[in-house]
Amino acid sequence: MADGGAPGGAAVRARGRRGRGRALIGALAVVALIAAVSALWQTQFGPLTHAARCWGAWPDEGGASLFDHGDRDRASDEVSPTPEAPRGRCTVTWSRGTGSAARQQRVRVGYGTGPKAEAARRSWLDGLFARGGDPLPGALPGFVGDGSGALVLPERCDVDGRPSVVTVGGARQGDGRAGVAGGGFARTGRLLVDLANHGMRRAGCAPERPLRMAAAPTASPAPSSSASPSEPCSLPGLLGRAETARGGLASISGGGRGDFRTCVVSQRGEPAAQFAMVARARLVALFDGAAGLARLPGDRIPLPDRRAYGRMDASGATVRADCAGRPAIYTMRTDRTTGTSLDDPSTVFPRFVTAASRAAGCPAAGGSSR
Repeated sequence: MADGGAPGGAAVRARGRRGRGRALIGALAVVALIAAVSALWQTQFGPLTHAARCWGAWPDEGGASLFDHGDRDRASDEVSPTPEAPRGRCTVTWSRGTGSAARQQRVRVGYGTGPKAEAARRSWLDGLFARGGDPLPGALPGFVGDGSGALVLPERCDVDGRPSVVTVGGARQGDGRAGVAGGGFARTGRLLVDLANHGMRRAGCAPERPLRMAAAPTASPAPSSSASPSEPCSLPGLLGRAETARGGLASISGGGRGDFRTCVVSQRGEPAAQFAMVARARLVALFDGAAGLARLPGDRIPLPDRRAYGRMDASGATVRADCAGRPAIYTMRTDRTTGTSLDDPSTVFPRFVTAASRAAGCPAAGGSSR
């Protein structure tokens, strides 16, 4: 009987193997499906394993941190951009301790075109450049400082003719230090690009290839402490050496390369005036308030060696002029009374335009580069 039952037992065992095989295949298919969905989700929205703030761009663990004390104890509040409302914001706060031992750092992220009205837009742009910065590497139209920065998005993300821009900035409280959260140029730049890519996907205007940094952004060399006195903004002729020494003036931030230059001048450690020169098309479009090369609204401004249009008053100036056949924007803002020529934009601003243009290789009007 044992021999006679063998064929039946073999059949049962064969069916069992086939059943286990089908179950294994089904399980593998489910695993593969889960892996595919996970990969798609992470590609579109960020990691699944950890909460990702700011539209999926800023994971709770890993990634770029702008906090001095790491990524723990964080809270966030955000509104994601959408195709119907391409504006977004995100605030991430780190806090620890209570009372006199309380410490807090806050990073604010924005996505949008900024105000449309001229006066409000001018104030908004002043804020973007308030702490200076250095250009992002390669062809990326943006700039970054230590924990702050801005990146102008491709034209496909324009809204009503105005470029969209992603911004990062922040502040500290409780540790006796002023300024933005400390993340360094490289980490801030990396986070800025990640925010731009995620924001564009949410807004429905992402290009086929995500934005990338070919290299990490680096800060311009700090002004030499051995210079006596130093030349603010490293621009000869901007301020006289005697005036610089007498007024206690020095550069506290900013730098530049070629067609991008920013500088914040301080008086005895307090911001006194800020300057910027940009000749990169998408950054210029920010000031125009429209894509393309429309003229900045305003009157013709008398400058000694070039034709310029814009606004100049007691608080500063914003003008558009030619730089070797392409438009350039020059700005100045005064922040306090210094008792120096910084208090008079009609005196110091033309010097800045001339000096910054020479540094960028822009010939003067009429073809001379005196």
